[in-house]
Amino acid sequence: MVSNKSALLADQMGTGKTVMTTTAIRMLFLKGVVRKGLVVVPSSLVSVWKEHTERWAPEISFTVISEEKRYREILWKIRSHLYIVSYDTLSLTIKIV
Repeated sequence: MVSNKSALLADQMGTGKTVMTTTAIRMLFLKGVVRKGLVVVPSSLVSVWKEHTERWAPEISFTVISEEKRYREILWKIRSHLYIVSYDTLSLTIKIV
């Protein structure tokens, strides 16, 4: 995954896709290939991504974006390598013009 410009990881549930992706993200940051990242997942997986990032990429600073508007606006301003947000929360953040 790290040596390609793009990748699709479409294995079955429970095969370690989040661990593999978290590790790939870590390597890309450590190599300096990536400076900022955005992970958009279903609400049910936000906590899984938080736990995996803490465990498998401890060098990466990350922010989990809250669904609550008053916190969400502040959290987006925190300087982090990686932002983790649910689809629903991201849709609340994006202002369609």
